[in-house]
Amino acid sequence: MLDFYYIEEERVFPEEPDEDNYINSFNLDEFKLLEKLIQYGKEKEIQLIFFDDSRLSKMDILILFDFCKTLISNLKEDSTKEVYLKMYNVLDSSIKANKEIICFCD
Repeated sequence: MLDFYYIEEERVFPEEPDEDNYINSFNLDEFKLLEKLIQYGKEKEIQLIFFDDSRLSKMDILILFDFCKTLISNLKEDSTKEVYLKMYNVLDSSIKANKEIICFCD
């Protein structure tokens, strides 16, 4: 699982996540369905890798959010769209909370 958590911009990357800041998780199959978003992120130098811990800055989140919103509008109702909606909600909640995101693979 790749677990997503809020983090304050000024905080250093912790050894362990704060469970009180948990947002959501993606299993490997779900993560693979996000291929277009992950590829777009790579092109923008945003690293979102399933088997690695990472951090998304507020700017990274905005970039991914905008692209995710565009993708969702062009997807048919299926499991891929459901996963993109799940990611959209993770990114949207972070924007509304004015937080960065840290990702932990477990």
